[in-house]
Amino acid sequence: MNKPAAVQAGQQFGSYRILQPLGRGWLADIYLGEHLQRRNQAAIKVLRVHLGRDDQESFQTEARTIAQLRHPHIVPLLEYGVWESTPFLVMGYAPQGTLRQRYPRGSAQKPITILPAIKQVAAALDYAHQAHILHRDIKPENMLLGPAQEVGLSDFSIVVGNQSSRSQELEEITNSATYMAPEIFRGQANVASDQYALAVVIYEWLCGYAPFHGSFLELSTQHMRTLPPAIRNSFVSPELERVILTALAKDPGQRYPSVSAFITDFEQRALANDATYIIKATPSAPSLQGTGYSTAWNSQSMVGGGQEGAPPGTDPVASQAITPMLAGTSSGVGTPKRRAPLAGLLLALALLLILTELGLAYNQVVLQPAQLHQRQVAGTQTAVTAQQPQNMYTLIMSKKPSIESDLTRPDHANWDQTSLGPHERCSFIGNTYHAMMVAPYPTFAWAYRYCLARNTNALSNFAYQATVTIVEGDEGGLMFRANTASTHEIFYYFLIDQNGSYSLFLQQGNLSQQQPLRHDVSSVIKQGLKQSNVLAVIARDDQIHLFINGHYIISVRDATSLTGSIGVIAFNVRQATDAIFSNVRVWQL
Repeated sequence: MNKPAAVQAGQQFGSYRILQPLGRGWLADIYLGEHLQRRNQAAIKVLRVHLGRDDQESFQTEARTIAQLRHPHIVPLLEYGVWESTPFLVMGYAPQGTLRQRYPRGSAQKPITILPAIKQVAAALDYAHQAHILHRDIKPENMLLGPAQEVGLSDFSIVVGNQSSRSQELEEITNSATYMAPEIFRGQANVASDQYALAVVIYEWLCGYAPFHGSFLELSTQHMRTLPPAIRNSFVSPELERVILTALAKDPGQRYPSVSAFITDFEQRALANDATYIIKATPSAPSLQGTGYSTAWNSQSMVGGGQEGAPPGTDPVASQAITPMLAGTSSGVGTPKRRAPLAGLLLALALLLILTELGLAYNQVVLQPAQLHQRQVAGTQTAVTAQQPQNMYTLIMSKKPSIESDLTRPDHANWDQTSLGPHERCSFIGNTYHAMMVAPYPTFAWAYRYCLARNTNALSNFAYQATVTIVEGDEGGLMFRANTASTHEIFYYFLIDQNGSYSLFLQQGNLSQQQPLRHDVSSVIKQGLKQSNVLAVIARDDQIHLFINGHYIISVRDATSLTGSIGVIAFNVRQATDAIFSNVRVWQL
């Protein structure tokens, strides 16, 4: 093949012109482009191949098929064409990076941490498979992050003539070969091949490394003949490991019948707890206001005017966005929540304020059982409206707290200041209070360091708020209703991470006995290291309401622990973690 012509800034490809280089993939050079009229930006991929006339027609046919895909979690192919015998693709631009950057090699993750991203990728693959389109190159680099951290699947492979795009030099495709199904090496790709590749990605995220390593030839031999090593992650149960190994079966016929069946089983095993909340699509989710989960990739600049299409009988939007639903449902599909009538809300709020002035609000009105997402109790279930906890939070925050500390110096508050060996520390450093795992824990893949506020062991009904700033590592957050005097510790902890996710756990006993009560993503979280986020918990009897940066997130009902101490916590995943805490406020209710 002849060498493709050089690309210059300002050069035009279809309706777009080149602005600057973005990077280099194993098949294409990637540039930032701009539409000539609309001025919206896009990623332009110029393939490093030179096509003859027959192959140009084949390329156009393949690209036309992929351009018809319209799904919230598929990065759209906006335009395509051939310039001086060199094919090019114009894709939606994802300035937030990829899941390779979010989950780098060597960093093991919890199953529930990666679950939201996995579900979005799986939904995109199922949609494409129903349209009889294979991806063939599933890997973290091809899972892009949109403006609201939604995942968009990119780089569907195009076969040109009788030759796949994988006929490049072997060293260029070793990374892709890490995820290739055995049958792809035999030239027999099918829908189960994408399932296998997704399972390899999941394996890598859980372990920190892929199951197979080496040169292209070594990888091909291992994928076809070698069983994957056991998954080393204390949060992966034998049942969950079996799910992943089923999807990694050498014989495509022994895998799950579809990607959705695989991920449904994965989710059930990862969240094998009747207090766990299921991920379900509802456009009115309070934690997703302004995120654009369902529409971010469907820009008006799409080929065909941005009109969503789907294979017959399918719903391309269903089960994509993330929002709470009733726990305890057997099907995993909840009923959309009703909004309270505006007039009723205003009347209730007015009555609430009047009773507050009479000194009755906290015990008689504000914290009477709100409508919650909950397990089935006494044959009844209730739903939640976001406005009720939000009003409760606003009212409580207007009152003077019973405990208050800026945590700027040791004598400011009665907080733990101890170290446990070389790895864990609670301490004031300068004018800030730190919970630290100062080195990877030698024994466990996961470890935490909690720091308790003394003389708070009798807290039962309360609101607790503090600012957390993750300066290094993984996760930090609030600990509450903690009973740590015996060897059988019980406490709740509410974490955020630097990637925009939050979690609520119930801890009973040792580290392996965690129960996830909630894990999700939220656009209200400020992402990245050294970003300050305000976390708040309102706990009343068995009701727990969570807030981030003043926004209501979710309500949970659990009666395992109804009283105990408050504290802060740093959680690490095989790397040092340092979280700073400040502006602690507690209201006893």
